[in-house]
Amino acid sequence: MYFLRYGVNAEIRAEEEKASKERELRQAEIEERGKELEAAHNKMLQRFDQSMADFTRVVRFWGRVLNYSSKDAEIHIEDDYARFEATDGNNKLTDLEILKTLILEYEEKYDTEIQWEVKYPVEYEKATS
Repeated sequence: MYFLRYGVNAEIRAEEEKASKERELRQAEIEERGKELEAAHNKMLQRFDQSMADFTRVVRFWGRVLNYSSKDAEIHIEDDYARFEATDGNNKLTDLEILKTLILEYEEKYDTEIQWEVKYPVEYEKATS
């Protein structure tokens, strides 16, 4: 009798070990997928933050062109002026030209997001919140 019971117990232990290994593999796959999703989410948030930073730059220059800008904005505007300084002499871009360039850069950089936001506003809101 002992030998029969030992054989059954050995089979049960083997099945439990097999199930345990399968659970560990599934758990590892779930953790890996979770890390991938978290990395994708973090990348999306960074892209969104960069988009907002670029958009505020456009808004600052828009205010500058309309002769309305705060003292805090002037600090950032000076950085943007340095970026757009002409290297071929004393020809400096006007505020309007810089604004146009910033808007074109923004649209070029975030064209797909802008199209998606306009075409699917509800889904875009869910994705960014």
